[in-house]
Amino acid sequence: MAHSRGILGFPTGITLATKEAAEAGTSNNAMMSAKRTAEAIAALAPGGLAKYCELTASSDLALAALTATAIPFDTQTLDVGGFYDGGDPTRATVPVDGLYLMVCNVKFSSGTGGNRRDIGFQLNGGDYMGYQRFNAIGSTADYQTISAVKFLTAGDYIELIVSASEVVSVKSEAGDSPVLSLTKL
Repeated sequence: MAHSRGILGFPTGITLATKEAAEAGTSNNAMMSAKRTAEAIAALAPGGLAKYCELTASSDLALAALTATAIPFDTQTLDVGGFYDGGDPTRATVPVDGLYLMVCNVKFSSGTGGNRRDIGFQLNGGDYMGYQRFNAIGSTADYQTISAVKFLTAGDYIELIVSASEVVSVKSEAGDSPVLSLTKL
């Protein structure tokens, strides 16, 4: 059975077995795969499982011109560590102190060439920690991806902020847009 992979490369839609459960089981392919997966994750964060999440939105988001908007997420592709709370759907809340890799991918609908598109990671509703502005190509949809590595404290929250200089939308595409991921390094 094939599984899709999120932008972090982790399989989506499956439950990971612990290393101990894999070792105690039979040597069939599924158990060996679970063991290798558990070992790979353990290697990412010695002493325990890594903390990571990948959030997506399942519907398009209309943007008003020149209005910064936090993207509301409604799907947890992955959430190891409890980053996501549906009560605050625009936020990924950091569970423990540490150095984090943040990655996002956004597809903007087509618009008029030369108009700007902006995306950024906003910390606790204040400062931007990663930000990118580009001019739209023209009558085609535009993808924009940014990443940042920052030290974050437990309880900090990250929001993916988007804006444009004209009325466009953030397009929802299965697993590709919009996507926000955080990984504790």
